[in-house]
Amino acid sequence: MNNLKISTKLNLGFTLVIAVFLLLAGVTAWRVDKASEATERMQLSAELLKLAGAWQGDVRQNSARSLAVAYSEGSALLDFFKESMVATTQSTNVVQKAFLEKVRDPESRKRADNVGEVRKVWLTTRDQVNAMKAMSKRSRNLCKTNSSP
Repeated sequence: MNNLKISTKLNLGFTLVIAVFLLLAGVTAWRVDKASEATERMQLSAELLKLAGAWQGDVRQNSARSLAVAYSEGSALLDFFKESMVATTQSTNVVQKAFLEKVRDPESRKRADNVGEVRKVWLTTRDQVNAMKAMSKRSRNLCKTNSSP
């Protein structure tokens, strides 16, 4: 190295500096790409959490309404809650669909599908209870109509 001319030593020094600069630029670009991927994952997770929270809130709200209808005397609560239950169910369907479109993780998808299946059973049971309540009202009205002189 001592035998080299000063211009060669300067060229080697600048080449080394440029090589280190290019290496650092490559590592920086790689890290920026990783940070971008992490940001996208966090954004997706935040969207999924928001959708899951809305889904859960709608289900809780309609479950409370349905249980109130089921345990109430007569069908007055069914008449009161019927439209809002339908609207909330439609909203829940939209939220559930949006959630299932966005979820990518197989385990999360499996859990969401399981919740969807449980929800189907719940909706069927709720609709049966509501139908019985409505029939009960019709039966009472029929009895009133037929028992009047």
